[in-house]
Amino acid sequence: MKNGVFALFVAAALLPLTGCVNTVSEQKTPGVKLSTDRVENHYEVPLNQALEAAKKALKNFGALTRESTLLESTNQVRALEGMANGRNVWVRVEALEPRLTAVTVQARGTWAGSDVQTAHELATRIALELSK
Repeated sequence: MKNGVFALFVAAALLPLTGCVNTVSEQKTPGVKLSTDRVENHYEVPLNQALEAAKKALKNFGALTRESTLLESTNQVRALEGMANGRNVWVRVEALEPRLTAVTVQARGTWAGSDVQTAHELATRIALELSK
């Protein structure tokens, strides 16, 4: 009886640690959001220019594995997925206005934990690519 109650308490304690996290590319990945895992910046450049800078920065910092267009939103939205610094990364490039673009970078590490340092590093690399 005591073992059954103990097992029930252990299961109840571990239940919140399993789940899915929404990515900036409107998909889900296994994990729990215990801390922030994304960085968002706005740039006064057209969407295509920000997208090319994001692609170049991701390729130079890691590997670009997928590029997609998100059709569910009203704004023009492009998404990139890849690996950087041994982490899974997602980049969302969204046109807010014709010359104003939002770039959101998300990074998740091993054991489905957040890695805001990698997200910040990639966001910095994107900004450097835009300044060239």
